[in-house]
Amino acid sequence: MALLVIGGFGGIYVFVFDKEMQGGGSSIEYVVREQAEEIESLQVQIAHDGGTLDNAKKSAAAGRKADTLAKEAAATKAKITALEEQMSKTIADSVALEKEFLDYRAGYRTQVREDAVGEKFPELKTVSGTVYAEVEIREVTEVGISIRHKDGSGRITYEELTEEWQQRFQFDPKEKAEALAREQAEREMYERAVAGDTGAEAAPEEPQVPDEPLKDPATAEGNEQLRRLITAKEIQLARLKTQWGQLQAAAVKVQEQETAERARGVNGVAKLKEMRDRITAKEREIARCTMELHQLKRKQR
Repeated sequence: MALLVIGGFGGIYVFVFDKEMQGGGSSIEYVVREQAEEIESLQVQIAHDGGTLDNAKKSAAAGRKADTLAKEAAATKAKITALEEQMSKTIADSVALEKEFLDYRAGYRTQVREDAVGEKFPELKTVSGTVYAEVEIREVTEVGISIRHKDGSGRITYEELTEEWQQRFQFDPKEKAEALAREQAEREMYERAVAGDTGAEAAPEEPQVPDEPLKDPATAEGNEQLRRLITAKEIQLARLKTQWGQLQAAAVKVQEQETAERARGVNGVAKLKEMRDRITAKEREIARCTMELHQLKRKQR
């Protein structure tokens, strides 16, 4: 391009200063104008070509950078996806582990409490100093232990038990409060229902959960059946315990009535004995239902 420009200026010089070239068909002014226009055109072309070259270089560099950034973005996205998957798995594993621990703790606590039923001790001393002789554990609940002893029966709350007993049965203050609240609600409901009655007919018999052949717990169908039977048995056990509490409350009323009748010379011992027999029968039902529930839960494991 530069040679063309130089050649253009050389042509102008010849036409302007060489007399032999003056004359012919074209005037000097025309030739000068033609050459000037060609120079301008060439300058524009040079500028355009230079700009195009610069743009091409810039575009190529930008393209390479864009490709690099795209690859980095893809790699970053893949890394983020992998981290999200890892995080989701970690959370899922943590939830599963926590559930497994809670299930294990609940299962262990239930088993320990159930296995304690029937244990006998020559003597049991509470933290406050009360001593019970010839003790037999009848039930272990969220509140404490129900016992039969030489002089009768009763319940010892877990605060009255030594640290060793509390650790063994995994007592929890929150669970105790919830259990006492349920007992209070059941007691109030019962008292409203039997207001003015002796309570001799306080608790209808609990219908038994029908027996059915057990399927293989390893199968989905067998596992679902076992879950359903356990739920039904737990409901049955809860109702039996409620009925036992109702009978206990009714027995207190009968005993009060018997005391009043004795003061009038009337013998009401037979009615009280009947109530105690019904309480004992209900306790046997509870023990049997507890054992059946325990057996079902063992199959579930």
